[in-house]
Amino acid sequence: MWVLLTCAIYPLLLLIATLTDPLVHTLPPAARFLVVVPLMTASVVWFVLPQIHRVLGPWLTR
Repeated sequence: MWVLLTCAIYPLLLLIATLTDPLVHTLPPAARFLVVVPLMTASVVWFVLPQIHRVLGPWLTR
């Protein structure tokens, strides 16, 4: 599960950071995290994890 999540989260984090950078590049790093972390968490909980469980659920529960 750790490998699957790492492989899914890394590109997603790069995408979110790249898309939000023009909007938050003037903010201090801690404030940037206040934008990126909720987007990342919502994406993982509502989209990434359900897809991983739907596609690889039988393999994960063996």
